[in-house]
Amino acid sequence: MNTTGDETEWGASKWLVHPREPDGAYAEGEAGFAGSYRFRKRFDLGGKTVARAVATVCGLGAYRLYLNGVCADKSFLSPGWSEYLDKIRYDRIDVTGLLSPGTNAVGVQLAPGYGPDWRDYDSAWRAPQRARLHLVVDFADGGSTAIDTDATWEAAVAADILGASIYRGEQRDFRLRNDDWSTAKDVSSGWQPAKVVAHMGGGMWLNDGTTCREGATLPARRIRRLGDGRHLVDFGENIAGGVRLRARGARGTKITIRQAEEATPDFDGLDATSNVGAPQIDEYVLAGGGTEVLAPEWRYSGFRYAEVAGFPGDLSAEDIEAFEIHADLRETASFSCSHESLNRLWRAARRSMLGCLQTIPTDTPARCERTCCLMDTHTYWDLAAYCFDMRSYTRWWLDFISRTPLDVKGFPRERLHPLGRKGVGQRGNPDWHGIRIQLPWWLYMAYGDRDLLARNYPSMRELCVFLETVRAKDGICAEGYGDWCTPEAKGGYCPSHVAVTNTALWLHLLEIMVKTAEVLGESGDKAHWTRLRAFVLERFRERFWHPATSSFEEGTQVGSVLALAFGLVRPDEKAGVAAALVDRIVSVDRYGMDVGIFGARYLPHALFDIGEENLWIRMMEEEKELGFGYTFARGATTTWENFTGAGCEGSHNHVMFAGAAEALLTRIAGIAPAAPGFQTVAFRPVFPVKLTWAKADIQTVSGPVRAEWRRDGGLIRLALDVPEGTRGILSLPGRQEELLPPGHHERAVKP
Repeated sequence: MNTTGDETEWGASKWLVHPREPDGAYAEGEAGFAGSYRFRKRFDLGGKTVARAVATVCGLGAYRLYLNGVCADKSFLSPGWSEYLDKIRYDRIDVTGLLSPGTNAVGVQLAPGYGPDWRDYDSAWRAPQRARLHLVVDFADGGSTAIDTDATWEAAVAADILGASIYRGEQRDFRLRNDDWSTAKDVSSGWQPAKVVAHMGGGMWLNDGTTCREGATLPARRIRRLGDGRHLVDFGENIAGGVRLRARGARGTKITIRQAEEATPDFDGLDATSNVGAPQIDEYVLAGGGTEVLAPEWRYSGFRYAEVAGFPGDLSAEDIEAFEIHADLRETASFSCSHESLNRLWRAARRSMLGCLQTIPTDTPARCERTCCLMDTHTYWDLAAYCFDMRSYTRWWLDFISRTPLDVKGFPRERLHPLGRKGVGQRGNPDWHGIRIQLPWWLYMAYGDRDLLARNYPSMRELCVFLETVRAKDGICAEGYGDWCTPEAKGGYCPSHVAVTNTALWLHLLEIMVKTAEVLGESGDKAHWTRLRAFVLERFRERFWHPATSSFEEGTQVGSVLALAFGLVRPDEKAGVAAALVDRIVSVDRYGMDVGIFGARYLPHALFDIGEENLWIRMMEEEKELGFGYTFARGATTTWENFTGAGCEGSHNHVMFAGAAEALLTRIAGIAPAAPGFQTVAFRPVFPVKLTWAKADIQTVSGPVRAEWRRDGGLIRLALDVPEGTRGILSLPGRQEELLPPGHHERAVKP
């Protein structure tokens, strides 16, 4: 992530606001302008041929850039959310093909974005919308010119956009639409000289890897006409995105589109229970005279269902579709198998990750959060690093994380500045700030990025020192959220098994710190982290280990799951712990998943390591007791916020449970990095009896890796692909490890 420490990046450009707006931030509680402003300038390039033109541009809260009436980059909510007091993000866009000899026009359109109504416990752009642009045009003859935002620009209100709120929705009147506003031919009224204002907020930082764009489109799966002129539409999948409607009606016709995650059981209306603080209603007034395309441009919703009111005539599948909005990430992995429950988990995790990876990694796309939750990131980012190219996205996210202070007193509720709060912290617990350590290591293993690991080591070290000297001086981390959203949550606030979860996570983080110090040649730190881990492990066992019952904590699933998954169980105790955990799952929990986000994440690893992969499959199939099978039986297409799906905060698209799908790649198919950047590939598949085949591939930085196995009579036949320049290690139960050179390999083994 690069900051522009001087103003050369911006030439002579200035920040512009509409002349009716104040120079500074809005006052506390002031709503601010909810519509859209436009800024423009005409300029003449003479008869010269343009060789290259690049715009450095920023618009706050959100912007779109236009040249000669054409949108230069159809991204959503650019430049994206940031800690505005710390830094302001901006974009650099190549606009060469949009300019021509003679008179041209450039325009910047704005909207509130992450503005005054953004959730008040996060930074928000609680100030007037503003634009800044530096456009450099290089000519074929070697000359150049620059166009900068200054007092010669014009400003106007976008009359057709009455409101644009991420939470509430967009309101647009197409009778007032002007598609020519950013062209040289426009003669519309209402333009005034723009006002130049001083910079607000932190330094300017170039956007890197977090642009959001439109993704896949989803057709309507089911449409029902309701008795009062409404139509209810089911798109079949829960997504983050928008609804696109094609309508032809009389001038002044008003069409309303409400969106929600659920419909009523009888499919006669929306169930908007999880739309807490986010009505998600788009309203349009038709201009008349032809087919008009209605779709949001400045917001996204979390939804599966839409209710359309006011549509002229009968709504058909050809008239409506949904479209995804998510970070522009290249997909790099696939998984499928013969068991539909596992395929549903893979699809649900993938869709939840896409829905929550916006300009920031969010917790949910539905209600009035959609904010950066560090704890959620902790549970799934290694899966995301296999499924998508997350390098640029993670570098930006880690930069933000490393600047988030570790606060002894907790989260201050008072606002200290209109744009955010200086010194906001989240107590520095493993379940929250642990991603300072997890993410650099996961990126190192997935992509071999040693520089990123080294650059983040001071932040990793800071957290460990804080935990050692402040938060967990006696070795036990007794504060935080713990195994968040276990089944007893029922849609409410639910920190669960806090001490055992956070102390186990602390031990896991210390194991990573030992490895990191070794990679970076920090021998003194390695010795220190090793000694500290031994001390914390001793305290963990004193506090939570119950030898009489061969269990941890009170015999709950999460205590034993984390102890097994993180290697906290002694070899002579492992059989007893395994038996006690299995008995708990079968006899007490009746194959239900009595776990929250961390327990669910590591449950398959714990069970696979004790040879109980068939038990995990049985738990995945369970539809009466709470767990993934329970949610899938009730129509889930994404991972829910809790297994009940109930309550006002029981969102049906919450990414924090998606991490459980990591085991599908790394254990069912059996592909994992054994060395940084997959220079050595670990093939360690398991073969549950209810599966007849499984396959996966990952497009790693070292080349494509593929694994497939299928049952053939009494044998299992494996097919493995190892990239050139790497090697593989095949590990199967009861067999010696086998080194595999680059190329294609086939094996037949007895299960």
